[in-house]
Amino acid sequence: MTYSYHCEIYKPIDTEAIAKGTYEIKSLGYTILKNYVSNNYINQVTNELVRIHSFIKDDSFKGFESSLPRGDQGECLKNDINICHLPIYSKIFINMGLNGDHLKILKNILNDIHYQLIPNKFPNFILAQMNARIGLNNLPCHNDVRLQMPGEKTFSVQGFLALDELSEKNGTLKLVPKTHTSGSYPNHKTTNESEVLNLSLNSGDLVLFDSRLHHATATNNNHDHVWTILYTYRSWWVKPQFDFWRYFENYT
Repeated sequence: MTYSYHCEIYKPIDTEAIAKGTYEIKSLGYTILKNYVSNNYINQVTNELVRIHSFIKDDSFKGFESSLPRGDQGECLKNDINICHLPIYSKIFINMGLNGDHLKILKNILNDIHYQLIPNKFPNFILAQMNARIGLNNLPCHNDVRLQMPGEKTFSVQGFLALDELSEKNGTLKLVPKTHTSGSYPNHKTTNESEVLNLSLNSGDLVLFDSRLHHATATNNNHDHVWTILYTYRSWWVKPQFDFWRYFENYT
């Protein structure tokens, strides 16, 4: 079996950075890979998103509202600009989702050492979801799994890739460090704002965080149309949110 982590869109990560990223996800619930996407590819990826959106006309949730979270979070997502299931539209997103040295960090978090059908030096987890979003509304504090398990071990990790600068003024990611091990669902009405970390992200920064981590997005007061790519990686035994066979049966 052969497998390559190489993806020219991403910059390489050295062994020290992989160890640091692994430790931070386990201890803090998140890590940030600064300038992970090469500047040469930022415009290419963004232009591809604009091209895709131009013909789907932001109808990704039309008729599928029942798949959205209930309550405030679902209302925010429904009114944002979304593209679901990116890999069905372009091979560039298949390449981004299934390759890159960030998978070496995730391998230390999500690999099942008892799986054995795939050598443990390769990923044996799955890409469960890959979407893009322009956040025009703030998302309240939430986490991204319905099964809560206390402790360090997780079965799901999110990726948040900024394709432009993000700050508190235009919808950045907000995290509550160390909440991933609590085994609890957040209540955005009682979240202590003094514990919330507002990230300042540059174009090409990738945030990897435990899906159980309490997080939110800031209000986009500038109404900037800033794209982010959202990854979900999960253990092999979790059902993906793609229908791979239907999507790719005629893919050439």
